[in-house]
Amino acid sequence: MAGLSMMEYGPHGKKRKDGWWVCGSSKGQPEPLESWKTPDFLDTGILTLPEVFEFNSKMWPEENCMGTRELLSRKREEVDGRLIEKQELGKLCFRTYQQVQDAIVATGRGVRAMGIKPLDRVILFAETRAEWLIAAMGCIRQRIIVGTLYSTLDDDAVLHGITQTEASLIFTSFELLPRVLKILPKCKHIETIVIMEDQLDGVGIYDKITQGVCFLPFKKLLAEVAVEDSPPPMVDDIAFIMYTSGSTGMPKGVQLTHTNILVASINFAERTCIRKQDRFLAFLPLAHIMEIVSEIAFFFKGATVVYSSPHTLTSNSSKIMPGNDGDARVACPTRLNAVPLVLDRIIKGIERTVAKQGFITRFIFNYTLYFRGWIELMPLAGTFVNYFIFWKIQQELGGKLNCIVCGGAPLPEKTHYIIQSLFGCRLQAGYGLTETAGATTAMHPWDESYEETGHPLKGVMIRLEDWKEGGYTRKDKPFPRGEIIVGGMSVAKGYFRMPKETKEIFFEDEDIPCMFTGDIGEINDSGFLKIIDRKKDLVKLKHGEYISLGNIESKLKSCSVVENACAFVDSTQSHCVAVIVPTMISLTITAGKLGISNISNAQLCTDEQVMKSLYEDILLQTKECELSKFETPASIYLTLDVWSPDNGLLTAALKPKRLQLNKRYQRQVKDMYTKLNKRK
Repeated sequence: MAGLSMMEYGPHGKKRKDGWWVCGSSKGQPEPLESWKTPDFLDTGILTLPEVFEFNSKMWPEENCMGTRELLSRKREEVDGRLIEKQELGKLCFRTYQQVQDAIVATGRGVRAMGIKPLDRVILFAETRAEWLIAAMGCIRQRIIVGTLYSTLDDDAVLHGITQTEASLIFTSFELLPRVLKILPKCKHIETIVIMEDQLDGVGIYDKITQGVCFLPFKKLLAEVAVEDSPPPMVDDIAFIMYTSGSTGMPKGVQLTHTNILVASINFAERTCIRKQDRFLAFLPLAHIMEIVSEIAFFFKGATVVYSSPHTLTSNSSKIMPGNDGDARVACPTRLNAVPLVLDRIIKGIERTVAKQGFITRFIFNYTLYFRGWIELMPLAGTFVNYFIFWKIQQELGGKLNCIVCGGAPLPEKTHYIIQSLFGCRLQAGYGLTETAGATTAMHPWDESYEETGHPLKGVMIRLEDWKEGGYTRKDKPFPRGEIIVGGMSVAKGYFRMPKETKEIFFEDEDIPCMFTGDIGEINDSGFLKIIDRKKDLVKLKHGEYISLGNIESKLKSCSVVENACAFVDSTQSHCVAVIVPTMISLTITAGKLGISNISNAQLCTDEQVMKSLYEDILLQTKECELSKFETPASIYLTLDVWSPDNGLLTAALKPKRLQLNKRYQRQVKDMYTKLNKRK
């Protein structure tokens, strides 16, 4: 599966004399930090985020800008004590660039009419939708700072963001309004709640609004208001305070300027080769930096963004009514973003479908998938395989996909290879943090390497610093390793009202903003970055051996029998253990092989034979992934618990919340170690 690196024939990173790696020019020279300002960008005269929409409303006023599907009907029913919703969705409805610009202007003026002044702060707490971006740009156009909160944060985290920003206005949705009302008595500064309507229920009927708080439907903001615009924003103004997903505690507010986000967006547009005719399917949270940077990049190029949700993405998604097409099949996107866990789930869904087919079908599918790279070298054979073997799979995502951009976590080689083979499109991995506006490194379209994240983007510089305690140094062979330090035009202005944490992470190098990422990386001779792990995920075993929880979990989740996994370590022990959420199909198949019947899936998870069989499958597959002896879990516990951002066990970026998972499975982890010690 090993791909070919682009070291020999494409642009590289270039190491400067001061030790920083930057983007290299076609002539092999270090690019200056200002090189992110491409000729296309300079020609537009754009300096701030709202100007992206102002420019395009003049260039392409009647072109489609934002698309949303009609919601025709919904049905709610209780299943196993849980309320399940199914939606019937219709055609796509589009807003043109002129309509979006008019809505942005009207929204901003409506907010100003409430008495909110330049440099005041408002909160955006809503799911990904067109109104989210319109509200954000409307406020930012008036120099009003927008604080963003993931819709999956728990109530304490949401209250923290609202309280810390002292926002008097909160934008939310019909779906999230009950949560806002629940914490509203504790929100001392909130005076107005603007509600983004549901297509069927509008804003509902609420008669328990706290006295003194104004309740306003979003559409009323779009009415003409005779208010003068504020002076336009400055390039170094803070546009967003983006609250993180809070994987290790209360979320931190990252202060991002117009320049920070424009650097990231222009780089994204250039490195992924966005075209005006592209159609981007947006379903990741807009409170996630990668999503908002991507959307701005597509809007900059005059492309179209169609809004979706993980619950309606495909025909098999949880909220799609039987017989109704998923959003991807209707929208036919050319581009989408994903995180590794989402890609792993797509693969496992396809594997479940293939497993139900006959032996010959399974054999042909698996054979062509494994040898896809070689088959593509034979044009006729490649066309045959693409049409007859993978065509139905590709249609589920619309059939026109040519690029998936993946970030948020390291992308395993196996996942990378399978997704590219199944969908016949390129998969570009990148690396960045909220604190770097999501922009640090990214692969080029023609880069065929695996488990690397490309070289530095323009306007960005990276270097490594020794972390001797963890055993990573710049003298390591074959390539230097250490903590990744990022500097340049995309580095944020620190954390909002957190001077101590800001001082610990952020610093300047010759007046260039820089930061310690906490990530461990490796840089090869051509400036290509590989993410090894995070410092906080590296833990020490009894004998002093460091192991990477993140790496272990990534490899476990790539196993066909694993839906999700979390590794645990007791520093007084010599091995790790893991809690595994198995796939339903793996339980069924394993039970069938063992001749077990007439018991529930929950009982299968506690059956010793089933646990042993699944553990052996996991050991076999992790061996292929080259997990070391110390990294291989010595014992596993199977659970059918749902891990999601909604119940606080995963972040909005689908990363494990270790504190919460430790609390949930403390007893089971202790039991695993007790049993292991008895075997000695």
